[in-house]
Amino acid sequence: MAESPDDLKIGDKFDSFKAVEHAISKFESLQKISYWRRDSRTIKYMLKRGYKCVENEDLWYWDVTFSCVKGGRTYNSKSSGVRPNQRQVFLHFFLNIYNFVGKPFVTTSQRLLFKAIWVKLTNFFGVYSEKFPAAKLQLCLFHVLRTMKREINCEKMGICIEKNLCIELIQKLAYSTNEEEYEINRQAIVQTNIQPVIDYINNSWHDIRDEWVIGLKNSCHYSNNTSNRVECINQKIKQVITKFSNLKKFFDDLELVIRCLRQERDSRITNVIMKRNSSHYPRDDPKSKFAALLTPYAYQVVRKQMELADKLKVSETDDDTVSMKTAAGMANVTSTSCTCQFTCINQLPCRHIFAFRKMKKMYLFFETGISRRWTLEFYLNMTMSTPSATLGNTTNYNVTLMKGPVVLSQAQKYRVVFREAQKLATLASEGSTQKYKQRLHVLQKLVQLREEDKEAMVYDMVGKITITHSQC
Repeated sequence: MAESPDDLKIGDKFDSFKAVEHAISKFESLQKISYWRRDSRTIKYMLKRGYKCVENEDLWYWDVTFSCVKGGRTYNSKSSGVRPNQRQVFLHFFLNIYNFVGKPFVTTSQRLLFKAIWVKLTNFFGVYSEKFPAAKLQLCLFHVLRTMKREINCEKMGICIEKNLCIELIQKLAYSTNEEEYEINRQAIVQTNIQPVIDYINNSWHDIRDEWVIGLKNSCHYSNNTSNRVECINQKIKQVITKFSNLKKFFDDLELVIRCLRQERDSRITNVIMKRNSSHYPRDDPKSKFAALLTPYAYQVVRKQMELADKLKVSETDDDTVSMKTAAGMANVTSTSCTCQFTCINQLPCRHIFAFRKMKKMYLFFETGISRRWTLEFYLNMTMSTPSATLGNTTNYNVTLMKGPVVLSQAQKYRVVFREAQKLATLASEGSTQKYKQRLHVLQKLVQLREEDKEAMVYDMVGKITITHSQC
């Protein structure tokens, strides 16, 4: 067979990398195959490593390896969908079982609040959207930043020196607290004039910024910005279920894992109920009311918000709604609701609500707007323990601790007496000379008695002061 002029031969030389790509393109058409750049090292990279080479912008690469697409490249299916993805079929089957079996254990409101935290462009998002139509997509911040770091590199975008700068600006973008700050950070990326990074952010991430930017997530996700909890459960499942187990063994092992996870949950609920901390506040105090209503974690969060409310100043008004400035912008506050980011994310009362109620001289305790998942009643209804473990059969005791006598050390006693002696010296030096001498005589008499280890008592009498003493 005669050789074609488009054939590639060992020893062929090219003046630029574009000529190489053109020759490979013709060779692909001739051989009816496709090649991809599997490995490469640029000339700039080799110069930094100390290699001696000619810096030629047309060549670009020190060495480059092309391989057939079947030689290790990730395969992307181009199926028309006539034969469905078998993993998606199994996922449909598994979620149908969850919707049928999970109803006795999961309330309707909790299924509506189900949150799918997935990596960007997951293949199964359509399945979850179909089974959980009310769920809102929240991207895991850790996986988002990791995906960006993998995409922004020298191989895919041709940037090396500017990579660290781009990653730093993208991290600021991810932690933006409001839309205005997000736009400022995005303009900082635009001003770098690195077009591949700018196009990557605008085309892949800008339109879905409310799913991964911390300050733009307005849906309720209880301050959970990563998939760490899901991955923790996944690790426990992988420890029990083998990779190539049959269907029967898979479901047997899965049932075992679920039973163990529920037992751990019941154990935590029992510890929360049976090991309640004693309340230092009166029974009618709002903090005692919140402690009896909420879980220990939620109570600590609410108590901190009540303390922060003391630092806020709310102008007096007769309106039922006021506007207050927050880190994410202006928020509309009423006696039971607030549009700030904290309340939207956690569904707990914030400092703005408490400050508004204090201004209105209202009782600080209220239950409106608090999510059921923060209440002890919700966890008691979720437990699989004995029927006696219900909220109606348990008695909550509010214990007020009385302060007992405190034994002071000698150093502590000295500090207390020294402060009182300083006040006495100040008072004795004031007034006329006659009063000063009289007060000084009394103090000297007290010192003399104490040096003789005698006890003294002072009586206030009209016109004179008498000191009586008795020997111990």
